[in-house]
Amino acid sequence: MVKGTPLNVVDYYLPTDPDYTNAFERAIYEAAPTLDSIELYVPPGDYTLSRQLIPRRSLFINGGGLATTRLIFNNVASINATMQGAISFGILTTLNAYTTNPNSYPTRANNITAGGADQSQVSNLNITISGTRPAGFDYGIWNAARATVTNVQLYACGLKTVAGGLIIDAGTVIGNANTSLYTNVNTLYATEHAFITDGNDSNNITFIRCSAFVPNIIGFYEGSFLGNVYISCHREGVTANTTHGYKAINPGGANHSMFLQCYNEGDAVLTNYWDIATGMAIIGWEGALPETNLGSGKNSFFVPGNLAGYTTNFQFNCAEDGDGFTLGSATVDATRMATDGFFVRAGDNSLGAMARGGDGTYLSRDAVNIMKLEKGAAIADPAGGATIDTQARAAIALILSRMRSGVPNIAT
Repeated sequence: MVKGTPLNVVDYYLPTDPDYTNAFERAIYEAAPTLDSIELYVPPGDYTLSRQLIPRRSLFINGGGLATTRLIFNNVASINATMQGAISFGILTTLNAYTTNPNSYPTRANNITAGGADQSQVSNLNITISGTRPAGFDYGIWNAARATVTNVQLYACGLKTVAGGLIIDAGTVIGNANTSLYTNVNTLYATEHAFITDGNDSNNITFIRCSAFVPNIIGFYEGSFLGNVYISCHREGVTANTTHGYKAINPGGANHSMFLQCYNEGDAVLTNYWDIATGMAIIGWEGALPETNLGSGKNSFFVPGNLAGYTTNFQFNCAEDGDGFTLGSATVDATRMATDGFFVRAGDNSLGAMARGGDGTYLSRDAVNIMKLEKGAAIADPAGGATIDTQARAAIALILSRMRSGVPNIAT
């Protein structure tokens, strides 16, 4: 990929231009027509645009700082029906499917390179959507390609990654956003979701130190097929429409995302910080205990939470897998979580082949027994005389053996 000498958007501004829309379009669509990728520098300052930007080749757009370089999309009258971001990225098939060659920029055949806008990068700037806006214009960056976004602030908008067969929304968006990377991306007052990832070609994306400040609905909405990784992300503030800080849904049990040291700031009006409906690992969360809405065939793994009064070190929330683990309730028992060091919830019928007790069976640690299997009422003894501790040890051995052997239906 050849970028050539960085371009400066100021060099493409004409005194007769009403704003910077034409300057950005000249640089992105017309400049250096033989290159399949360009680097565009945007110096500190405010730049008003009246149309969205849909690059048709790889674009490296770099500002002078997220606090000093602002792209203000003001009173945008209309947007692409599918690619609905202020800046929208797509691979070749995305662009061929949803765009047409702008007649005013005929310098390249169909004006699209072989890779489209794949491998584009946005860094060190602010994107703001202001004034009147068409329906659906809620995202500063819309991505259906493998993009990198670093040190970017999105004001009154969010970041949407969408490619493949959709899981949150209906239909399909042609594209490939797998392995995208978002680092230090901050959204403020997003008019829909702050961050949303949707589709079976939106996998293995990494979010690092991303922040959702006062999202209108959901801070981080996870709907990929195979899962993504969120590290040290943050949600703070709510509107009357906000439902959750973090939400993950289940596309056939395949989404196994990981949330590492992600947290919510306290909000009295928001009772459910987490809504987890797919198997995943949540490690070192901050805020209220994650609620699980798991159905059959999913597992989740929580280690350890940081919230007042809870000292759990490990928690498995297991769903039915055909080998003796059954989820009886979608609600984690907060009383047990307050004291147990190692917590396995199994609900209905079973906890491993040799440890069965009925609803509310627990494998837990207390001050007396190193590991103990207990429930509120007396536990039936299917092993024919085996003690509770014997059953607990059998259950532990079963869990560890499956973890070591890589059995996929045990969270590790």
